[in-house]
Order: sequence, then structure tokens, then C-alpha cells
Amino acid sequence: MLCLLVLAATALLSVISAAPADEVHRSTFAATVVGTWALKAENCASADKSNVTIASDKFIDADGTCTVDTVVERAGQSGPYYAARGRCADAVQPGKFHATNLIVRSLGGDKASIGTTFDDEKTYQRCPVP
Repeated sequence: MLCLLVLAATALLSVISAAPADEVHRSTFAATVVGTWALKAENCASADKSNVTIASDKFIDADGTCTVDTVVERAGQSGPYYAARGRCADAVQPGKFHATNLIVRSLGGDKASIGTTFDDEKTYQRCPVP
């Protein structure tokens, strides 16, 4: 009976420890998505609320400044995409925080699809570094 239990536990551990090869958990964004992203080129020169700024450990969007809790990199058809979970300071109530998601999918070159869900993604372009 003990032998059967040990065998079952070993089999279960091998299944649990096998992580999908196309998913990597990180604490920061990959360097390839770091920068300021805008819906239109002319928005790069302004402080447009639709702009998204991504640093390795935080992102700034219409919700405010959010620190990265975790980033999951997954393989996609056009390259990797990143799903980040952030902790954002509440602009209305100082000292309060809320959680939010940010999804970034590379579209090649300096274009990316960015949104909080797959349903609200929009196409952004990377702003030139000043």
C-alpha cells in the first residue's frame, strides 16, 4: 500500500512540476516593450492620456502609475506577448491601491497591441526616445 502511495505521489509531482514551455513568469517587462507608446505619432510629443509608458518594473497609463507585481510572457503567433499584473495608486484616494492588468503584444517593428484585456486592445506605435 505504501509503495502504491509513493508511486502515485511521484507521478503527481512530475505532472505538477512540468510547466508549459511557452510560458515564462517574470518580475519585470522584457526590454523589447520598454518605452512610451502612443495611438498616433502626434501624441508622442504631448502628455496624451491615451499614451502608455512601460518601464521594466512599472507602467503608466490612464489608470495612473502601476508597479509590476508579475509579468507572464507567453508565445504567440506573431511573437511573445506579455500579460502584466500591476498595483496602482488610486488618484482619488491617496494611500489606496487597486489592481489592474496590462497586455502587450508585439506586432513587429515599433508597433504593439496594448490593452487591459484582449477585447480592448488597440494598436500603438513606439515613440522616439527624446
